[in-house]
Amino acid sequence: MFPTAPKLIAALVFAALAWWVCDLVRPYLPEQQPARGLNEVAAGFGLLMGWRVMGRLVGGGYVAAMGYGLTTLVAVVLWTLLALAGYEMVERAVRLFYDGPMEAIEAMVLLMIGYGSFLLNATPAVSAAVGAALCGMLVEFVARRAA
Repeated sequence: MFPTAPKLIAALVFAALAWWVCDLVRPYLPEQQPARGLNEVAAGFGLLMGWRVMGRLVGGGYVAAMGYGLTTLVAVVLWTLLALAGYEMVERAVRLFYDGPMEAIEAMVLLMIGYGSFLLNATPAVSAAVGAALCGMLVEFVARRAA
Protein backbone atom coordinates (compact mmCIF):
# COMPACT_ATOMS: atom_id res chain seq x y z
CA MET A 1 0.00 0.00 0.00
CA PHE A 2 3.06 2.22 -0.04
CA PRO A 3 3.22 4.90 -2.73
CA THR A 4 5.42 4.02 -5.67
CA ALA A 5 6.07 5.64 -9.02
CA PRO A 6 4.19 2.92 -10.97
CA LYS A 7 1.13 3.30 -8.71
CA LEU A 8 1.11 7.06 -9.19
CA ILE A 9 1.51 6.81 -12.96
CA ALA A 10 -1.16 4.08 -13.13
CA ALA A 11 -3.58 6.24 -11.17
CA LEU A 12 -2.97 9.27 -13.37
CA VAL A 13 -3.10 7.52 -16.76
CA PHE A 14 -6.23 5.53 -15.94
CA ALA A 15 -7.97 8.65 -14.63
CA ALA A 16 -7.08 10.41 -17.89
CA LEU A 17 -8.20 7.40 -19.94
CA ALA A 18 -11.54 7.26 -18.11
CA TRP A 19 -12.10 10.99 -18.70
CA TRP A 20 -11.26 10.64 -22.39
CA VAL A 21 -13.52 7.62 -22.91
CA CYS A 22 -16.38 9.51 -21.24
CA ASP A 23 -15.88 12.29 -23.77
CA LEU A 24 -16.09 9.68 -26.54
CA VAL A 25 -19.30 8.20 -25.08
CA ARG A 26 -21.05 11.56 -24.63
CA PRO A 27 -22.23 11.89 -28.30
CA TYR A 28 -24.00 8.52 -28.04
CA LEU A 29 -26.02 9.47 -24.96
CA PRO A 30 -29.66 10.38 -25.56
CA GLU A 31 -30.44 14.09 -25.34
CA GLN A 32 -32.91 13.63 -22.48
CA GLN A 33 -30.24 11.92 -20.38
CA PRO A 34 -27.84 14.44 -18.91
CA ALA A 35 -24.32 13.25 -18.22
CA ARG A 36 -23.93 15.12 -14.93
CA GLY A 37 -20.69 14.20 -13.28
CA LEU A 38 -19.92 11.34 -15.67
CA ASN A 39 -16.35 12.40 -16.35
CA GLU A 40 -15.59 13.16 -12.71
CA VAL A 41 -16.98 9.88 -11.39
CA ALA A 42 -15.21 7.82 -14.06
CA ALA A 43 -11.92 9.66 -13.55
CA GLY A 44 -12.20 9.16 -9.80
CA PHE A 45 -12.63 5.43 -10.25
CA GLY A 46 -9.83 5.47 -12.84
CA LEU A 47 -7.58 7.06 -10.25
CA LEU A 48 -8.56 4.57 -7.57
CA MET A 49 -8.46 1.44 -9.76
CA GLY A 50 -5.23 2.53 -11.43
CA TRP A 51 -3.61 2.76 -8.01
CA ARG A 52 -5.22 -0.34 -6.47
CA VAL A 53 -5.38 -2.73 -9.43
CA MET A 54 -2.81 -1.79 -12.05
CA GLY A 55 -0.30 -0.32 -9.61
CA ARG A 56 -0.31 -3.54 -7.61
CA LEU A 57 0.05 -5.90 -10.59
CA VAL A 58 3.00 -4.39 -12.46
CA GLY A 59 6.24 -6.25 -12.94
CA GLY A 60 5.13 -9.24 -14.99
CA GLY A 61 6.22 -8.06 -18.41
CA TYR A 62 4.65 -6.02 -21.17
CA VAL A 63 2.19 -8.66 -22.40
CA ALA A 64 0.90 -9.23 -18.88
CA ALA A 65 0.72 -5.46 -18.38
CA MET A 66 -1.60 -5.18 -21.38
CA GLY A 67 -3.91 -7.73 -19.77
CA TYR A 68 -3.70 -5.97 -16.42
CA GLY A 69 -4.57 -2.72 -18.16
CA LEU A 70 -7.70 -4.31 -19.61
CA THR A 71 -8.54 -5.75 -16.18
CA THR A 72 -8.20 -2.28 -14.68
CA LEU A 73 -10.43 -0.86 -17.42
CA VAL A 74 -13.14 -3.42 -16.63
CA ALA A 75 -12.93 -2.51 -12.93
CA VAL A 76 -13.25 1.20 -13.74
CA VAL A 77 -16.24 0.61 -16.01
CA LEU A 78 -18.06 -1.63 -13.53
CA TRP A 79 -17.56 0.69 -10.56
CA THR A 80 -18.56 3.72 -12.62
CA LEU A 81 -21.70 2.01 -13.88
CA LEU A 82 -22.55 0.89 -10.35
CA ALA A 83 -22.11 4.41 -8.97
CA LEU A 84 -24.13 6.11 -11.71
CA ALA A 85 -26.94 3.55 -11.63
CA GLY A 86 -26.98 3.60 -7.84
CA TYR A 87 -27.29 7.38 -7.80
CA GLU A 88 -30.11 7.29 -10.34
CA MET A 89 -31.88 4.56 -8.35
CA VAL A 90 -31.66 6.57 -5.13
CA GLU A 91 -33.02 9.67 -6.92
CA ARG A 92 -35.97 7.65 -8.16
CA ALA A 93 -36.51 5.98 -4.79
CA VAL A 94 -36.73 9.35 -3.07
CA ARG A 95 -39.54 10.24 -5.48
CA LEU A 96 -41.28 6.96 -4.46
CA PHE A 97 -40.83 5.49 -7.93
CA TYR A 98 -40.44 1.91 -6.65
CA ASP A 99 -42.81 -0.29 -4.66
CA GLY A 100 -40.06 -2.00 -2.69
CA PRO A 101 -36.31 -2.48 -2.26
CA MET A 102 -36.07 -5.48 -4.62
CA GLU A 103 -37.71 -3.53 -7.40
CA ALA A 104 -35.20 -0.72 -6.83
CA ILE A 105 -32.24 -3.13 -6.99
CA GLU A 106 -33.60 -4.75 -10.15
CA ALA A 107 -34.00 -1.33 -11.71
CA MET A 108 -30.43 -0.44 -10.75
CA VAL A 109 -29.12 -3.53 -12.56
CA LEU A 110 -31.16 -2.59 -15.63
CA LEU A 111 -29.81 0.96 -15.44
CA MET A 112 -26.25 -0.42 -15.33
CA ILE A 113 -26.94 -2.50 -18.44
CA GLY A 114 -28.49 0.49 -20.17
CA TYR A 115 -25.60 2.78 -19.33
CA GLY A 116 -23.10 0.10 -20.32
CA SER A 117 -24.70 -0.28 -23.74
CA PHE A 118 -23.47 3.20 -24.66
CA LEU A 119 -19.90 1.88 -24.33
CA LEU A 120 -20.52 -0.79 -26.95
CA ASN A 121 -20.31 1.62 -29.84
CA ALA A 122 -17.19 1.04 -31.91
CA THR A 123 -15.30 4.24 -31.17
CA PRO A 124 -15.50 4.21 -27.34
CA ALA A 125 -15.04 0.45 -27.01
CA VAL A 126 -12.00 0.14 -29.27
CA SER A 127 -10.45 3.34 -27.94
CA ALA A 128 -10.91 2.20 -24.34
CA ALA A 129 -9.42 -1.24 -24.99
CA VAL A 130 -6.41 0.06 -26.93
CA GLY A 131 -5.92 2.87 -24.44
CA ALA A 132 -6.02 0.48 -21.48
CA ALA A 133 -3.45 -1.81 -23.10
CA LEU A 134 -1.16 1.15 -23.83
CA CYS A 135 -1.62 2.50 -20.30
CA GLY A 136 -0.67 -0.90 -18.92
CA MET A 137 2.48 -0.94 -21.03
CA LEU A 138 3.36 2.59 -19.92
CA VAL A 139 3.01 1.63 -16.27
CA GLU A 140 5.17 -1.44 -16.86
CA PHE A 141 7.79 0.77 -18.52
CA VAL A 142 7.79 3.08 -15.49
CA ALA A 143 8.02 0.10 -13.13
CA ARG A 144 11.09 -1.21 -14.93
CA ARG A 145 12.77 2.19 -14.85
CA ALA A 146 11.92 2.82 -11.19
CA ALA A 147 13.35 -0.52 -10.05
